[in-house]
Amino acid sequence: MDPGVRTSTAVDSGDVFDSLLTQLKALDSVENLRHAVGPEKRQELMLQCQKVFASLEAPFELTQRVTYSPFLLIATRTAQGYGILSRLARARSSGVPCRISELATHTQIEEGVLISLLDYLCSQFICEEVAPEEYVGTATADMLNAPAMEVPFQNFQDIILPGGWIGFYRSLAPDESRSGWQIGRNTQSTFYEWLDDPSHAVDSQKFHRFMEVQFKGIPSWLDDIDFISMYAKGAKANDVVFVDVGGGNGQESGKLRVKVPNLVGKVVVQDLPGPLNRAPEISGVEKMEYDYTGEQTIKGARIYYFRQIFHNNSDKDCIAILNNHRPAMASESVILIDEKVVPDDDKSSQMYTSALSLSMWALFRGLERKRRQWLKLLDQAGFEARDIRKYTDFGDCIITAVPKE
Repeated sequence: MDPGVRTSTAVDSGDVFDSLLTQLKALDSVENLRHAVGPEKRQELMLQCQKVFASLEAPFELTQRVTYSPFLLIATRTAQGYGILSRLARARSSGVPCRISELATHTQIEEGVLISLLDYLCSQFICEEVAPEEYVGTATADMLNAPAMEVPFQNFQDIILPGGWIGFYRSLAPDESRSGWQIGRNTQSTFYEWLDDPSHAVDSQKFHRFMEVQFKGIPSWLDDIDFISMYAKGAKANDVVFVDVGGGNGQESGKLRVKVPNLVGKVVVQDLPGPLNRAPEISGVEKMEYDYTGEQTIKGARIYYFRQIFHNNSDKDCIAILNNHRPAMASESVILIDEKVVPDDDKSSQMYTSALSLSMWALFRGLERKRRQWLKLLDQAGFEARDIRKYTDFGDCIITAVPKE
């Protein structure tokens, strides 16, 4: 028998299904369930539940789920923006349900539309209808009601969805060089050029706020390392120790100065004029205009650091960036690439990392990369990975790259 063919077994027994349903209901009744198991077991349970869900789903149900999938983002953003989530969360804590009539008065949204919106949120377990047209939030509503949670939904619905995602399909054509973003927005401007336009100042603020919020509270690549012994041993005051290439507001350079206050040598953040003009002045950090598509002008630095630059670029462009830096490197120089490195056999975070990768394509024609893809890219550019060090549970890594001998 072909081992790849699924066959009917004792699982067909109604008793087995009844037992499974009983166990699932028992799990659902556990308070703070996600904290009741370790992270690996939690991921395994979620993945298995998703696989069973996919096996149970009928063709019509699958069609409806895929067709209407954008509404999870749209409905959540709407519920946040109109203050519906905050009222649902308050109803959960107070035990007093929200009535549709009260929400209509508060939001000025037509009652019929509100009923459909709340019904949809119920289908996503964000709230529940406890009596006709009376609703309370769930624990999910509490999470979504956190102030920091509003930022990503604003960013993706207001900025990315109308541009990059809408133009994604057409961007795949072999004769198409534009990104999904450029197609969807009908512009020749790149994503960052569009944000720099003064007429898009509000969207620019949303995006940069999103970039700040999403990394708040996660570990830093500087944690648990002896930076000086690894990279700056024997450095003198005039030596350039750290070049933050495409470093925007200098956030990582500032972190370095705080984490290693006794660091000797220069720290330089490089970027285009727009980001540098917006960047705050940071003690011990110099600013320098530089476009990484040209040859690196700072010679012999200990570190050329790239944070989330390569996933904005194609393999061809990444190879060019590396080649632009090779002539500047001395024997002690290294390139540090701060990016996600997706494990070759990873399944637990596959949905997140693959969706992120497709978003990079939609916006920049770039991609997230698996470990083997990173090694191949470096090899094609004449570099090798001296080390790949993971520093978060989300796949963020520091790749130490040096020219091949």
